Amino acid sequence: MAKSLADPRYRAIIQRLVALRHDAGLTQRDVAERLGEPRAYVSKIEQCQQRLDPLQLVEWLRAIDADEVAFLTETIATVPSKRRRR
Repeated sequence: MAKSLADPRYRAIIQRLVALRHDAGLTQRDVAERLGEPRAYVSKIEQCQQRLDPLQLVEWLRAIDADEVAFLTETIATVPSKRRRR
């Protein structure tokens, strides 16, 4: 799991979430309260110490009042695929 947390593509997604939180004028505490989680949970996600699964990502986007479809569409369009060698 640690390898996936260090993946630059994952880090780019988290950086976009942090930027959206800032754009919404929300603190980590605000997001944590909206998610019903401790502030440390938000901090760990934003520092790439803990991974978000797809359901958590959707809840996070809703907690910061972001457009989930727009976020996912942009992410799919901008995150390069990791092709494996055969």
